[in-house]
Amino acid sequence: MFRLGRRGLATSLVCSNYAKTTLNPESYKLLVQQSDVRAGILFVTPSLLPTIIGKCSEFHKGNPGIQLIVAGVDSLLDSRRNGVSELWLNNSIDVREAKLLQSGSKKTEPRESDGINIVSAKENWKLSESQLQISVDEDIEISISLANTLFSTGYMSTLFVLDEGKEYSGEALQNLSIGVKTVKESGSSSRLVETKDNWTPLYEYSATSDPLIITKSIGNLVKEINGKSASSYLQDNEKLMSIGSKDTQVYVKLFQKSNSSFAERFEVIAGGGGWGAKASTIVISPTATFAEGDRLEFYMLTPTDRFNKGNIIKEREKKDEKVEQEVEEHKNLSNGSIVAKLECSYEQTTYDSDEDIKAMEIFEGVLSAGSESGYKLNGVQHVSAGEQTRIVL
Repeated sequence: MFRLGRRGLATSLVCSNYAKTTLNPESYKLLVQQSDVRAGILFVTPSLLPTIIGKCSEFHKGNPGIQLIVAGVDSLLDSRRNGVSELWLNNSIDVREAKLLQSGSKKTEPRESDGINIVSAKENWKLSESQLQISVDEDIEISISLANTLFSTGYMSTLFVLDEGKEYSGEALQNLSIGVKTVKESGSSSRLVETKDNWTPLYEYSATSDPLIITKSIGNLVKEINGKSASSYLQDNEKLMSIGSKDTQVYVKLFQKSNSSFAERFEVIAGGGGWGAKASTIVISPTATFAEGDRLEFYMLTPTDRFNKGNIIKEREKKDEKVEQEVEEHKNLSNGSIVAKLECSYEQTTYDSDEDIKAMEIFEGVLSAGSESGYKLNGVQHVSAGEQTRIVL
């Protein structure tokens, strides 16, 4: 199967920005579609990094005036693990900060076995701490955690810039902060940003239901809600308790009293119970800060929604069609708009060979990047499996 979303787009986007996501590429070529390209950003899954790095090196030699940024990410488009996503810009990228990869994270060559003795890894596998921060037109702030690429490139993470004459060009980076400008049509409507998740509400949240108001808290500790023990709102919840699984995660939406229309999102990391001074306390993510009068909403991520990637696979064809429809839908909305899709990847618990047997798929007009550690958008973190945000650029 060969799929192409937004057919014939390349010719209609001359002198404009351009995006493309390729899944399971058969023979990948790094090509620009316009004559006025100044910069490109590539999100690449670990499986393809060795190939793409070589392609980027060749491309840069032939096009030294084009900035190129490459970042290794966990997934693309609904946790796909074999692909590359490109964004080409007719404006240069503003590199604001480039931090070199820490010395302890430098490339390590794997030791070879003699066929008799077991060879252990020098480093334990862990989630990467590297991040790419992108400011889009100063109104969209994105921060995405990068993939662990130790087994594909020899580095804990893969992030680099090819920019002629710059001291950081070609260096392995720990973190990178950049500014991107896109061409906006005059008189266009506000940018479309939509987020969806797999959360199940633990209570009814409507105009007629009683709001959950924090009445006592310290830092990221919530002690009382509506004058009652905070932990009782979890311990007495039938939806949550009926599942009875330690793999169920609980999240909250926080609406500050000073800005009740804006929701921050955090994970509940401890739910009290038992005896002692902290028995009634709920502990939220360390980055959370509460005040009396703030409003909460509780949600859960069930084990099925957290781990069952099979449900995603069954719905992929429908979702792929939807992606194409979304691109076509917004084509007329903003004259050549790009749909950017961020996601918190489903955790990869087994080797998934399903990707290897699928044919190449191409989604033109779509930029995608996913991380198991999640992403942050305009200060709000999105860290639950399956969470996605769609942005029309």
